[in-house]
Amino acid sequence: MSSNSDNDDRYLRVIRKMNTFVCELCYVEELRTHPTLGDVWTTEWYAELAQLAREQGWLMVSVETERPSWFFPDFQVIGPRCAAHRTGS
Repeated sequence: MSSNSDNDDRYLRVIRKMNTFVCELCYVEELRTHPTLGDVWTTEWYAELAQLAREQGWLMVSVETERPSWFFPDFQVIGPRCAAHRTGS
């Protein structure tokens, strides 16, 4: 099982690499702007957008096998709407 710091690192990895969160299941859900910080891409913005993604229910789900490098090879990004269907919420 992943620790909280592993999950924190995953959220930060996504936002630092992509400057956005895009759901890999639907490719429609996206989070790219912070409600108070906008899309300024500062050090503070990366941390705050990662926190916002966690609060909104974005999931970084471990995958069974390593994936091609155009994905994050060790986890999948799932948006809140798809996550709700996946977890039955």
